[in-house]
Amino acid sequence: YDVTPPVASLELPVAESIVKELAVSYSLSETLAEGTVIWTQTTGTADPQSPHELSLADLELSQGDHSTVSLANQTPLIDGAVYTLTLSGVDFAGNQTEEMSVSGITYDVTPPQFTQVSPTIGSFVNNRETGYTLSEDLSDGEVVWTRSGGASDPDSPHTIELTADELTSGPHEAFVLAKMIDLVSGATYMLTFSGSDLAGNDSDGAETGPISYDTVPPVFTT
Repeated sequence: YDVTPPVASLELPVAESIVKELAVSYSLSETLAEGTVIWTQTTGTADPQSPHELSLADLELSQGDHSTVSLANQTPLIDGAVYTLTLSGVDFAGNQTEEMSVSGITYDVTPPQFTQVSPTIGSFVNNRETGYTLSEDLSDGEVVWTRSGGASDPDSPHTIELTADELTSGPHEAFVLAKMIDLVSGATYMLTFSGSDLAGNDSDGAETGPISYDTVPPVFTT
């Protein structure tokens, strides 16, 4: 005799998160006879197949914690779509769980891109300014100056971490990075941009160079 509803909790993904994997974490107070997970597209890129209603299978129905599970019946979602995730179930006595929902989950499998990077190939510069455009916000990023010729630079390569506004989407006109270090006048460098977005997708990276760095004024002699 069982009149107690099973309890289901949904731990991952969390509300308003950005994910590239469709794994879920949940727990069940008892083994279910039936369980359902539903992905419902709410905003972002349109998903004509929404809602995606998935039946839990085999061990996915068992009592206990289910950590970072790739569901057996998971169907493809749409890159750039925002979903609400719902979990519900019924035990063997027919008691239903309270429906658990998490909203604002953005599915993102597109790597971020650095474009319009500067200085451009073959440039001669007397400053340490760089520029780039980001296709989306980054969780982390870096710019690497690697000596490729000219004067010796024993500290090369120089890896500069992007910070704060430097990680935001859109154009970043020529400026000196907050953590920029000194370069060696007379050295030639290759410049590489890379980073990861909020979903953990890594950029392919962007490279420019050679860039000749020269801060020594010319001298006229007689």
